[in-house]
This record gives sequence, C-alpha cells and structure tokens, in this order.
Amino acid sequence: SIYIPEITGVDLELRNCTGGTMTFTATVSEGEIYWYDAPIGGNLVETGDTFTTPSLTSSKTYYVAASPEGCATTERILVEAIIDTTPVIINTSLDINRCDENRVGFLDFDLQADQTPIMLASLDPILNPNLFEFEVLYFDNLLDAEANTTAAIITNPYRVNTSENPTIYARIHNINNTTCFTVIVFKLKVTDVPVPTQPTVYRLCDDTASGSD
Repeated sequence: SIYIPEITGVDLELRNCTGGTMTFTATVSEGEIYWYDAPIGGNLVETGDTFTTPSLTSSKTYYVAASPEGCATTERILVEAIIDTTPVIINTSLDINRCDENRVGFLDFDLQADQTPIMLASLDPILNPNLFEFEVLYFDNLLDAEANTTAAIITNPYRVNTSENPTIYARIHNINNTTCFTVIVFKLKVTDVPVPTQPTVYRLCDDTASGSD
C-alpha cells in the first residue's frame, strides 16, 4: 500500500487588528504538518498542528503542507492572515462649541452629518489611508461605546440644553472587523448669545484747575 499524506482540515483565513497575531490549526491524514512563507521554496516557519504568526501590521499569506520538508512536488495550501486596520487618532481636540442663537434653551446636533467628517479627518493619514474602512458611532456612555451596544447608539438629531455640556463617546471601528476600534471623548458645549445691558452714566468731577481729570 502507498499512503499519501494530505491536509484534511485547515483554517483558510483568520483576521486580527493591526499588530495582532493569529494561530492557524490544521489536521492531516497521517504524517507531519509543515508551514511555509512561500508557495514554492521559501522558509519553513513551523511544524505541527498549529502555527502562530508573528505580530503583523499588514496582511500576509502562508502555506501549509503534509509531507517532509524539501519535497518539491508537495501541494501547499494557501492560508491568509488578514490584518484589519485599527483607527489611530492624531487630533483629540474635538469639542464642539455652539451658540443658542434663537435663545430657545436647546440646540440640535446632527453628529453623523457634522461631526463624523471631522472624526475621520482626525485619523492618521499614514496609518489609516482608507477612510472608507471606518464607521463612526456615538454613545453617551463609555461602556456602551466599548461594547458596541447598538441599542444605545445616539440617534440624530441629538438635543442639548444650554445648561448642559454632555460628554459624547465616539466609537470609530473598522467595518470589516469591528473589534478594531478606538473611542474618542468630546463635549457638546452650547452657550447663550450674550445680551448687553445699558450701562449707567459714569460721572467724575473735574476738581482741579488743569481740567485733566
């Protein structure tokens, strides 16, 4: 009898955020499992049922085979370690200051229309060149923002009283992998338009002959 070792099961694709690692697993009909960094030749990076990648900042492909190292005819199966970009903010001064010009005691904020472009523009253009990867959601509670509690997402418009300066938590996450996220904290500040009052007449006595008081 002739037995040909073959991979019977393997993780073909795993995802993680920038700087993360991934652990692939595979099963074989018999023999050993070999992991490579190229489809032909290349380097043997691991042997055994599992392979943990190094910390990755970009996606990378690896290859798994079930035969001794160096067999040129061995079929290698491609597996993908996909890195989803984590948003990195470089500008954290994002408070919004507005006046209650109508003096009605409150102001409506459309955060998605007005604040989201500002949020995305504050991302590091080198580390986050593709803004279409990201989504911005707004919460009034940090725990909800971190947990991505969809029921707690602030609806637009968001009404703010002039007597309050609420704290808002903006969750920016990668659409392809929502575990890659950051939370930015800012305030909505609404002030009344100042109303001048008529001052009283200010008088001084010129009590010297020079007339210079």
